[in-house]
Amino acid sequence: MNANVTRPVGKGVDAIVGVSSWARRIRDEILRVASYDSNVLIVGPSGTGKELIARAIRAHGNRGDGPLVPVDCAALSGELFASQMFGHLKGAFTGAHYAAIGAFRAAAGGTIFLDEIGELEPAIQAKLLRVIQEKMVVPLGSHCGEPVDVRIVAATNRDLAEEDRHALRRKIKKYGLDVSRSKRGRPSPAADVHCAAGR
Repeated sequence: MNANVTRPVGKGVDAIVGVSSWARRIRDEILRVASYDSNVLIVGPSGTGKELIARAIRAHGNRGDGPLVPVDCAALSGELFASQMFGHLKGAFTGAHYAAIGAFRAAAGGTIFLDEIGELEPAIQAKLLRVIQEKMVVPLGSHCGEPVDVRIVAATNRDLAEEDRHALRRKIKKYGLDVSRSKRGRPSPAADVHCAAGR
């Protein structure tokens, strides 16, 4: 299946409406984070506009003219994940009648949005973290790595900071993504966003 590529059409922070202190703060945070090319993790309950925030970060960043490729991580597992994310060669598995580049290479020069990244199975987390670390994907059926130049914006409705046993939480900061928490020390009722530790 070919990756779903969305070309730039967003209105950036203007799409984040509201006059509350949260709305003002999140617009300021989006502009701050967008000025870097770091990876980002957005944390907040379902329905709080995490994808809207991701699109705004992309729109105001240096990759605003590049593609945006959204991926629903909760819907992917096993071989399907590897094929959708990293691509595959023709004949790599039963039914692979054509080659596919996968979401990471489809997002070249732009942004890949990994929605609900906290739902990934541990084995899949390891594959994704390797890509984040090495900035390279290996398509199914190939032994050769393909370099990828993308900015990763991920989102989750889980408080990974509280889940110390979560493999993604233990390794994620090392490889460029970060998690956010409210200043009160508990999950914010609305989506929050933090720039990655490394710039």
